Amino acid sequence: MDLELVILKKRIRNNSNRVILIVSNNYPTLRQLLLILIGFTPLVTLGQPKLMEVTERYPNTKTIKSHYFVIKPEKKIYHGAFEVYRSNGQIDEQGYFEYGVKTSYIKFDTKGQVLKELKDSILTTNVYFTNGELKSIQKTKNGESLGTWKTYDLNQCNKPYLISSTEYQDNRVIFKTESINNIFLGIFSVNTLVTQDSNGNIDTTHVNTSCDAIYPSEARRNQIEGTLFIKINLTSGCDLTYELINELGYGIEDQFIDKLELAKKNLQAHHVCQDIGVTIPMKFELQ
Repeated sequence: MDLELVILKKRIRNNSNRVILIVSNNYPTLRQLLLILIGFTPLVTLGQPKLMEVTERYPNTKTIKSHYFVIKPEKKIYHGAFEVYRSNGQIDEQGYFEYGVKTSYIKFDTKGQVLKELKDSILTTNVYFTNGELKSIQKTKNGESLGTWKTYDLNQCNKPYLISSTEYQDNRVIFKTESINNIFLGIFSVNTLVTQDSNGNIDTTHVNTSCDAIYPSEARRNQIEGTLFIKINLTSGCDLTYELINELGYGIEDQFIDKLELAKKNLQAHHVCQDIGVTIPMKFELQ
């Protein structure tokens, strides 16, 4: 008796593979068995873990202390987003866990500024002055120095100016900048920066840091806006001269003239000066 064509379709459990088995008796003497595999590419999918949501509260106020997720049934392995709060309700830290490993997070201070941030394995650490201005910034990856590290100081009107900057690549210094002199001129400071690269090349620049200028009521009332340019020349003997390149009027220039005249006397009495020539822009914009 001739055998009929038999097709057996079998779906393998736990994947979507399909096996087709064909037995043919077209040539009875050969009894040929053909095995044809169609779509036999294994597809392995890891299922997402089952999570349990946890919210912890401060015992006295009942405000939220922390909110996170743990993998069931272990209940000790953190996974997913998390937040940590201070007792007054302020956010202290937030980030993400992957199977118990903290892969990213942001740490805040009481003013909401970022103290530390971990992202893509790069840890950024910030330090602030008491007035909220940035004091320093550092970056590391796997414990090695990375990117640009900067350190600032405050001038007489509590505005930050750069005192050092170091550029790292492969944990090696490729550029280093240091402030060799910062001269305060009443309404702004002029910072002399020296940059040296890994080959020993040196470049000197002058950077100004402006204080908050007074917007005279007359100028505000007349809606005067613009940029006042002040040219400064300082010698190593502390002789200061200045020139107003343009004028906006309505009392705007007066405050700078008074401050610069006072700076002339203070420089000669208390400073070691350098030859500096800069033009400083002072913007006035109505908010």
